Amino acid sequence: MIRSVSESFIGKVDGFIALLVLASIVGCSFQSNQINFLRSLIAEDNLSAVAEWEFQDSLQRKKLIPISDGNMTLFTDGGDLLFKFDGWHIIEIRGYRALEEPASVDFVTFGYHLVAELPKKYDLWNGRPSEAPDLNRAERRYAVICSSWQRIPEVNGTHLVQQCLLEGNMAFSNGIDLDRSGNIVRIQSVLGSSGRNFEIFLNTRS
Repeated sequence: MIRSVSESFIGKVDGFIALLVLASIVGCSFQSNQINFLRSLIAEDNLSAVAEWEFQDSLQRKKLIPISDGNMTLFTDGGDLLFKFDGWHIIEIRGYRALEEPASVDFVTFGYHLVAELPKKYDLWNGRPSEAPDLNRAERRYAVICSSWQRIPEVNGTHLVQQCLLEGNMAFSNGIDLDRSGNIVRIQSVLGSSGRNFEIFLNTRS
């Protein structure tokens, strides 16, 4: 079992994160007033002092701080970049629009469904992919199906990997690295239908 997200992530940033928890974020998506409240609490000097986590893809790298939200964890850079993690998957991304997304899209969400075995084509699954995106909507929702997580023992801990299909035809994998104590130290996934990989990881050299 993966250790509690709040236990894994919050550890060394006690006082500052305790303040942020008072934001009481609720619901499936973050509302603009909640986001603005969080940003108002994270001054640039505070961010550099507490940031132990980082976001990285092929284009950039940014410091992040984790915020406990009950069974969820919100990662933010104190600006526009926000990731919502449910303990297994990144289910919402804000502030990083994929290159192919229309300008009206402010954030993307991922609806995950687990299956015993991935079909060769999504339309063979007992369900259907999400509808075509509404270019006038602020949200772009992706339908994703995945196989069960596979556990791979490693020298410094455990690597969890999961094979997935996004919108019926784009294959990708999710990854989670655990240290020897079972704490999450790395999360890997994709930003959207562009297939661009990214990772959120604990920087032990910060």
